[in-house]
Amino acid sequence: MATSESMSDDMRRSTRLALAVPVEVLWQGAAGEQVSENATTKLVSKHGACVMLEHRLELGAEVLLQVPHLDREQKCTVIWVREKAGGKQKYETGLELEHCENFWGIQFPPEDWTVPKGVPLAGEASETASPDHHQPRSPDPQWLGAMLNALVDVLEEKAILSRAELSEKLKRMS
Repeated sequence: MATSESMSDDMRRSTRLALAVPVEVLWQGAAGEQVSENATTKLVSKHGACVMLEHRLELGAEVLLQVPHLDREQKCTVIWVREKAGGKQKYETGLELEHCENFWGIQFPPEDWTVPKGVPLAGEASETASPDHHQPRSPDPQWLGAMLNALVDVLEEKAILSRAELSEKLKRMS
């Protein structure tokens, strides 16, 4: 399997975003004990993440990745490991999610990320994703409504346009 540094952006399965997300990584140690480490992502995608760890994990190791503030967790596989330069004793660790999805709760994900039904966006309550969550689907009206509400919230927050002003503009357009 190719490492991250040998893959060009056009060969990647999905867009990577430079995003520092606090996570907890859990795995089984050599003596069978439960080991965990609080860490931070360096890059995220719909297929996984690059996580900065103090422990060096073995290629192919299975871990449980948790995003505590979003109340999410998912099994992952270690697909590459690289020691960070400069003697900082941190390891850049490539983790592949068991199910590719918007696990990170990105409000406006890149076009090549699908927002599956049942996976809440950042700030929404978590639910279990439907069994077919990795199947691409057309946006449904409920999803579009949620996206429009999120957009209007941002416009109001930035004092660009209020909900009432938008409603008035839409009435004039129809």
